[in-house]
Amino acid sequence: MSDSTLRRWLVVVMVIGLAIIGLSVVPGWLHHVRHLGGHGLTQLPTDLNAWQGRSVPVLTAGVLLAAVAMACAGLTLARPSIGLRAAVAGASLGAFGLLLASAWPITQKGFSTSVDIAAGWPLVVAIVLALLGAVAALAATRLGWRGAIGAGALVVVLAGAGVAGRTWSLAAAEGSNRHWQQGTYVHSTDGAEMTIGSGTISVAGRWSGSLEDYALVAVLTGDPACPDARGSYHVWQAGEGGIRWEMIVDTCADGARAAELTAGTWSRR
Repeated sequence: MSDSTLRRWLVVVMVIGLAIIGLSVVPGWLHHVRHLGGHGLTQLPTDLNAWQGRSVPVLTAGVLLAAVAMACAGLTLARPSIGLRAAVAGASLGAFGLLLASAWPITQKGFSTSVDIAAGWPLVVAIVLALLGAVAALAATRLGWRGAIGAGALVVVLAGAGVAGRTWSLAAAEGSNRHWQQGTYVHSTDGAEMTIGSGTISVAGRWSGSLEDYALVAVLTGDPACPDARGSYHVWQAGEGGIRWEMIVDTCADGARAAELTAGTWSRR
């Protein structure tokens, strides 16, 4: 391969890296949709770029590797003797593998709430660009057939690890997304007290029973005031240490329990 051909391949890697970085701020790389159950299914969609929320760290790492490949290609063009062609190839392959992993749809299902994350068009475009960048980097590196096999294995390993990491990250985030703690809370309007124990709840001396924890969702059962009723609520953070209840469904006492729980906020004492 002539030096001019080598330089052209390195320029291709640089242009592709720059394009991926520029594209990374465009929303829609990932479609993050939360489904909330209740009296009617509610969807809360969010379009993420490569630096937001569930994009981190796998998708963000892929974009950063594309930037590393671009930087190494530029240094190799400036000083061919510096010996960074292998780094160009490794970073380009890593970027392709992690971007490919980010396109795999993942889902976390819970009680009355679930999350779906799927790829959008900017991510698809970035994957195509990363593939072209990997081909250009391999051409500049002059790998033989053994090197090509190793490169393919690297992409497969990174893609698999990326999918596993994203799945674990989503499960961990959803599983820990509980906004209440054991202790006593005071109502913001009438000063009524709510006491949450280990699997139990008591509200204003009027309501009590078992409290089940499903991340964002709280389920109330076994209340002596309505032993056959089952109440489901989303519980959100409200201020420092406070919580806010949002009813999904609760027929206890013709809605009286729901009215007391959802009116105003509860501050931790």
